[in-house]
This record gives sequence, structure tokens and C-alpha cells, in this order.
Amino acid sequence: MLTLLTAFATFNFFPYVLAAGGAIGFLLVPDPTGVVQCDLYTINWQGGTAPFRASVQDPADASIIYASFSGVSTNSVVWDVDHLAVGSIPLSFLISVTDSTGTTATSRAETVQAGTKPLDSSGLCTSYAHD
Repeated sequence: MLTLLTAFATFNFFPYVLAAGGAIGFLLVPDPTGVVQCDLYTINWQGGTAPFRASVQDPADASIIYASFSGVSTNSVVWDVDHLAVGSIPLSFLISVTDSTGTTATSRAETVQAGTKPLDSSGLCTSYAHD
């Protein structure tokens, strides 16, 4: 057993196994990378039992939600990185996913970077990477 725990710790799996309550019924949210304002970003996770709830939230205050998705039957959603407050970029966030059993996993905090698309006076994107 010690060898298995050493292997988990070596590959940084140990925190995820503990957070999920063991290897059975695990839920893992990989750390987000390359998130840019006015672009689409696919949020992925592994494991868990559908349906899922996913949210993009402030890492310092979980009551501040930047985007939320409920009733998700797959292991991914697409976040349209818009509707962020004027002057909020770069914006720190994390991703939290909860499955139907109540198991929750979160990513590490990451930052939304400024994009090249113009913003209106409210800070909303006037065009998108997918336009």
C-alpha cells in the first residue's frame, strides 16, 4: 500500500484521490490553461456520475460565479469567456464541478488573459473568436 501511495504522491494524484474519497467514483478537474477573454474555452473533467454542475468562480469567494452550467450529461462544457466586469482582466478564477452523488472537485486557480477583441463600454466583447 505504501508503494501505491508513493506513486500517487509522485504523480500528484494523491490530492485528487483524497478529495474524491478513494479511487472508486473519482472526479478530477484538470487545471485550466490558455483562457482568453472573448474566446471559447472547453472545460473538461474526468470521472464522476452525470448529471453534473460546473461553475467558474472567484477563488477567494465561492459566492462570486462568473459562469455556471447545470444538468450537464457529458464531461465537458464550453464557456464563452465574456460578461466579465470592466477592468477585471486579468481575472483570477477556478473551476468547480459537482456530480449527482455530491462529489465536488476543483481546479487550481488560473487567470483569464486579455484578448485582442474590442470591448464595449460595459466590458463585453464586441466580437468573438468564433464569429
